[in-house]
Amino acid sequence: MSDLNVCCMPVSPAMEYAAIWLRGAGITVTEATTQETTHFLLPVPTRCFNTLPENVVIVGGNLHCLPGYAVIDLLKDPQYLTENAAITARCAPKLVDADWRGLPVLVLGWGRIGKYLSRELREFGAEVTIAARKSGDLETAAALGYGAIPLLDAKQALSRFRVVFNTIPAMVLPLGAWDGIAVELASKPGMSGGNIVDGKGLPGRLAPEASGELIARRFLALAKEERT
Repeated sequence: MSDLNVCCMPVSPAMEYAAIWLRGAGITVTEATTQETTHFLLPVPTRCFNTLPENVVIVGGNLHCLPGYAVIDLLKDPQYLTENAAITARCAPKLVDADWRGLPVLVLGWGRIGKYLSRELREFGAEVTIAARKSGDLETAAALGYGAIPLLDAKQALSRFRVVFNTIPAMVLPLGAWDGIAVELASKPGMSGGNIVDGKGLPGRLAPEASGELIARRFLALAKEERT
């Protein structure tokens, strides 16, 4: 892959670590585009940029807003999504100052983040309950030893919990006068009212080295696939 020439601007700690990892892998990395630039690496997820270089591959996440460009969209890569969910799950409990031992916690959703987070919280000693729409997900969660309730029952059961983590990117739970701590991990709000802690973008915020390495490593793997 010595013919790769990557522009990676140090716009965040995660991107700085991505550049360091790529250089360690023998890739030429610059902080500005040149005539030799083959790929332009952006933060994940990516906000639409008004000006982007032409004739290079744009790398980032959520790149549907870039018609006409060749892209590598990491948010369409299952391996990236899985590993990023695991990093998110490791970071999420750090947002709550709590003694987790025996603490009743509700996790909304049984997707990638929900599964990793539930395991993480249980290792800390929390009493974890899963709220999900699908009966199959509830059966799986119960079989693994978690509490399990239908998502439609979450509002009624809220008083049983001191902490709620949401992983569902749609409005599912109005908190009302509930006085516990809610952590929003989904890309779109799933809770309203109450004391909500913003947990979006946790890998870049709390684990920038791991986030940057993941971005760089998956980009390099996908670029190799692209050229074979």
